[in-house]
Amino acid sequence: MKVIQVIKTGKPLIEEKTSLALGFFDGIHRGHRRLITEAVETGKKAGLKSGVFSFTNHPGTLFNPEKTFHYLTTPEEKENILKSLAVDYLFLTRFDRDFSTLSPRDFFKELLVKTLGAKILVVGQDYKFGFKGQGNTPILKTWCEEEGLELKVVEDVKLEGEVVHSTRIRNALGQGDMEQANRFLGYYYFIESMITNGKNRGTKMGIPTANLLLPANKMLPPSGVYCFLVVLKGKIYQGVGSIGSRPTFGEFNPTLEIHILDFQGNIYGEKMRVFPLKRVRDIRKFPNAEELVGRIGEDIKICRECFSGVCREGILSESL
Repeated sequence: MKVIQVIKTGKPLIEEKTSLALGFFDGIHRGHRRLITEAVETGKKAGLKSGVFSFTNHPGTLFNPEKTFHYLTTPEEKENILKSLAVDYLFLTRFDRDFSTLSPRDFFKELLVKTLGAKILVVGQDYKFGFKGQGNTPILKTWCEEEGLELKVVEDVKLEGEVVHSTRIRNALGQGDMEQANRFLGYYYFIESMITNGKNRGTKMGIPTANLLLPANKMLPPSGVYCFLVVLKGKIYQGVGSIGSRPTFGEFNPTLEIHILDFQGNIYGEKMRVFPLKRVRDIRKFPNAEELVGRIGEDIKICRECFSGVCREGILSESL
């Protein structure tokens, strides 16, 4: 997959014509995947290259600059998932003041048709575009007919009678309901980062931990102790760890540290992908390190039971 930054409109960026999926696609959940797959498969049948047009930032960051937006997927994660879906081109632009004032007509004609070479457009039912979201699917349908383009409007994906939507996933994730978040995503929510040096307290207590750098602007589940699935150097492990502070030691900066079960080795500087599968308990202050170690031992037992059913989940392979 080739990633192309869109800076100006009106001139072709590539020679090929495209089948384009349009959207922000944060999280690339079940609904997003259906839409993107439609663009890829329809494009192949028509002899076109497949593409995704999206933004490097959420539009909300322009209109609410004082609010930090946390993403379900980092830019790197989004690119990797799209690559796995066999997308040929990822077209990205920053949603800034100039882009926000682009008229629906210019968005369609100058950007999609002239710059991105669209011959097929694939959108969701409620897709909006152009200045103040004035463009919609009925308008897009009319313009596509006039320009000889094919428009495919993909129906919403529903689970348990509820539309799969990024906001619904955010709500579940914000409540620590990993089961619900993962069901709507269609894969296990993950955090991928580098392992950094800690203070070696875990090692001294007989429970060594891997300390991960928190990805910037990545949405995390609420503070607590979790059962983790861990992917390290291509192998899968079980783990128990915490997201949040270390009140027992008087440290309150947010951290992510995981004890990998049945593992030994020096892994500083390695990249690790972790999947918080289940929230076990709140983080709390213990009177001393000994009581903390005892509680972690109980957490490990709970996590081993949690993992007994994990590999039966069909969405495991979609996550790795």
